[in-house]
Amino acid sequence: MEEANLLVFYDSKAGYLAAKNEVQTILTKLGDQKSEEELLESGIIAVKTELRNRKVIEEVRDIFVSNPLSINSTLKWVPIDYWCNPTLKDIISTVKEEIASLITEKDRFAIEVEKHESNLNKKEMQNKIAELIKGKPDSDYPDKTIRIDLFKERVGITLLGKHDVFSLAGE
Repeated sequence: MEEANLLVFYDSKAGYLAAKNEVQTILTKLGDQKSEEELLESGIIAVKTELRNRKVIEEVRDIFVSNPLSINSTLKWVPIDYWCNPTLKDIISTVKEEIASLITEKDRFAIEVEKHESNLNKKEMQNKIAELIKGKPDSDYPDKTIRIDLFKERVGITLLGKHDVFSLAGE
């Protein structure tokens, strides 16, 4: 599969097949009949869609608002902008090259690290990334959030705005 541009978290009680079916149904409804899904680990599906990932999440939110029962297997949809190798060096390099310049001195930012299957040191990573960013650290009220999803064989990185994630938990 080419690199995924969405992570979809699902309810383990519903199971992978129900979640995959829900993802495919939604993406087909939105106009993508060729999406690819891959199980990254229990509870998380990597999705490659030809659609813009943030637009998909906006549409998922609209679908849920108009019919809450239509989304019952998937719990959270997160865009992924970049993938890199699971090393601190590659993560720092990706953030420096692709994301750091998108955060201005006026921006408040947070660094969110989700360790799924990784031995990397979360605090060290956050500190090294914070050194690259011009804005003001603010984990309570950020304008932008650098989200890093650490998996065993690869790392997903994205710069999130306030409404870029859809979550049934309201995160």
